[in-house]
Amino acid sequence: MRGKRILSFLLLLNILAAIGSFGGFAEEKPRISVSSAQGAVGEDITVTVSMENVQGMTSADITLYYNPYVLYFKELKLSDTLASNNNVVTMFTEQLPKGAKNEYGELQNYCVMTVLHLEEFPQSLNNCDLATVTFEALAAGESPLILAANSFYLREDSVAPDFNSGMITVTGEKQTKEVWNYAQHADREIMYTDAAYTFEQRTGAVETKASQENASQNSSNKETANPIPKKNYKRTVIFIVAAVVVAIAAIAVAATLNTKKKIIQNDAEQKPSDERKGE
Repeated sequence: MRGKRILSFLLLLNILAAIGSFGGFAEEKPRISVSSAQGAVGEDITVTVSMENVQGMTSADITLYYNPYVLYFKELKLSDTLASNNNVVTMFTEQLPKGAKNEYGELQNYCVMTVLHLEEFPQSLNNCDLATVTFEALAAGESPLILAANSFYLREDSVAPDFNSGMITVTGEKQTKEVWNYAQHADREIMYTDAAYTFEQRTGAVETKASQENASQNSSNKETANPIPKKNYKRTVIFIVAAVVVAIAAIAVAATLNTKKKIIQNDAEQKPSDERKGE
């Protein structure tokens, strides 16, 4: 009896260990967040970019988009926690003069934070601040702070982190009439972006894309000599499928009749020879 209890206890320990090891694989998804803030025109406004569930991270290339009509990017500073870690290698966007434009001739509208870790991020850095970003408020209005990632690696695996975007609200008499189109100016090649600020939700790009696709379809239809009308397309497909089925059935029936005919002929030829043998 005592032996059975010990055995049951050992089995229970094995089950609990298995559950624990299974839970180890179900790691929480990495999350990158940027805080919100407010200030007046002419003031410096600082926000913090933080990371959660990044134990095991080896590299990350993170972009922070902002409205350049409302904000001017001044400085990006690595957090004290990461600055004191000897295994961290970073590369940040440098400050550019006001009105500076990127390679596409657009106002500079983003800053980039690249973090490499010579080893995997330890447990002590699982939840930590990444950096602080300082802007100068240029005009009254709101500027969403939209996070995106060009790459994000946990150990050797590329993963898609979750993002929490922020907002900077600027007050003051100096207003801007310019409206910044995030979708038009953001890099569409980024691997991941905040679901709350998809290109379509921000600009209605779905309609524009649909219009372009319709125009392209209409153009291709005009170039086609004898296009199949859309209304008759389904009917045509059904007719072709039915014709193929009928043809296959006809071939099968013909093959069956031919086989039966050969069997009858063989029986007819074999019967006289059997009768002769009986005589």
